[in-house]
Amino acid sequence: MLDAGSTNAFCQNADALGISLTYLDAYVLSHGHYDHSGGFEELFRRAPAAKVYAQKEALDTYFSAAGGMHEISVPQNVAACGNRFIFVDGMREIFPSIFLVPHSTDGLAQIGKKSGLYKKQENQIVPDDFAHEQSLVIETSNGLVIFNSCSHAGAANIIREVREACGQKLVYAYVGGLHMKGKKAGKEI
Repeated sequence: MLDAGSTNAFCQNADALGISLTYLDAYVLSHGHYDHSGGFEELFRRAPAAKVYAQKEALDTYFSAAGGMHEISVPQNVAACGNRFIFVDGMREIFPSIFLVPHSTDGLAQIGKKSGLYKKQENQIVPDDFAHEQSLVIETSNGLVIFNSCSHAGAANIIREVREACGQKLVYAYVGGLHMKGKKAGKEI
């Protein structure tokens, strides 16, 4: 399972569909923002042994300037369950043919600044370089399938990074959010 939303709505949806979340092998946090991690509180109650794979920077402090500077980090009640996280530093195969791939592109802080996304680093607020973001990649017989919830660093960067990390294999599908707010026909307005 990738991400948990900001509330326990995904658990309610699973209940309505008759799906037990207790028996999933792994949960993945795509990046350290509340709207992707708040639902883990309910998941942790329901699945006492559940572990969440996240990049090591996922529980750092993050901000958005949209509508005035405000914090958008993983909620404290979820972050307090740090023992439930498996922190990853770089690319990692979590199951056969299932990988976590972080960003490797230089200069992503420029995208963070342009997007109004920031992080706390050494007691300063600096543009987010998305070091906390990762893609879930599944290698299939048709090629790589990339899952990335927000694609903050840009889909083109993510596809290139994944291809490089996975030996230049064909990308069969890309599934994820593209944060096109403030854009028309893919260009800023």
